[in-house]
Amino acid sequence: MLRPVELAIAMRYVRSRSKNRFVSFISLMSVAGIALAVAVLIAVLSAMNGFEHEVRSRILGMLAHGTISGLEGRIDDWRYLEQVAAEFPGVVASAPFVRGEAMLVGEAAVKGVEVRGIEPARELATAALDKVLRSGDFHALQAGSYAIRWRRSCRSASATRW
Repeated sequence: MLRPVELAIAMRYVRSRSKNRFVSFISLMSVAGIALAVAVLIAVLSAMNGFEHEVRSRILGMLAHGTISGLEGRIDDWRYLEQVAAEFPGVVASAPFVRGEAMLVGEAAVKGVEVRGIEPARELATAALDKVLRSGDFHALQAGSYAIRWRRSCRSASATRW
């Protein structure tokens, strides 16, 4: 809190005498500029905290925080590596997957895509996929069914849901 001595010194430089009006104007503008800068800084930090929360919950909820892959892309003894990874502190869940590239050909477009083969029940432990589906049900996926769900009403191949 301001005590009377500090307030008296501050007011001495803000109030103007008849010959020092320019010094008072400069002092007042400096104080106003610093106050505005602090207000903007507080607003930006608040917005960035909200943005960081959204990034963590939406984007990182969909992707694995870490991936173990073989030197040539294939791991033959993945069950052993899964047990080793589970022993590390902070590892909550793991799920195996296979990844490959494919091409989707539609009536209006051809798109290159990355296809991931997953075990549906185990994938739910690592990603929030069931929360972001707009249509369909993640629990309807059956292990070993090798199916891509296609909706005829889509305008392009990139709009399909599988």
